[in-house]
Amino acid sequence: MKNKHLSLLCLTAIVLTMVSCNKRTPDMKLIEVSGPVKQVVTQSYVSDKNGRQLEDTMSWNNRRMEFDEDGELVRGTYYLDENDTTAIRIYRDKKGHIVLIQKFDPLCHRWFDTHISYNQDGLVSEYDQESIDGESHFTCTYDEKGNLREEREVVTKGDPYEAVTRYRIMEEDEHGNWIRTMARTDYDISGEKTTEYRVDLRQITYY
Repeated sequence: MKNKHLSLLCLTAIVLTMVSCNKRTPDMKLIEVSGPVKQVVTQSYVSDKNGRQLEDTMSWNNRRMEFDEDGELVRGTYYLDENDTTAIRIYRDKKGHIVLIQKFDPLCHRWFDTHISYNQDGLVSEYDQESIDGESHFTCTYDEKGNLREEREVVTKGDPYEAVTRYRIMEEDEHGNWIRTMARTDYDISGEKTTEYRVDLRQITYY
């Protein structure tokens, strides 16, 4: 009986450990990660359709997201390099979901808002984003793991255009989080159609 009791305790501990390692808090869903994530550093570059970086292009949209041990996003930073960083402000609703992100643009010395809405699964369904060029409305769809599959953009203020970005995961780490994706964006600018490709790379550290 004693051995059975110990076996049950061991099994319970294993299950709780598995649940903890595979946890996905609302903030983790927002960043598309799971497990005991400590930090996610993302860099992007313009590529050809095969994922090769184009000459004379630099990485852009670099960002660092930091989590506490409970899986809550505690700090976010956008940067060009270590000497040129921009922090973000995060605002939550009563349920703890991040519903407003503000990013400071040093070029025009003002904050720009991103308002976020969620679906019943706790994933971002749509968001409205301000930038120096105007405002856009985005809608999102996901794969079965909750990773972003497609994003549709419609400009609501500024030079009008529509865009559809489709994401393809190219590599995952041992925790099942993606560390390399390729994005294809199809633009429709007043009837003129163009296509651009981008690769996103992530370095994820864990507790």
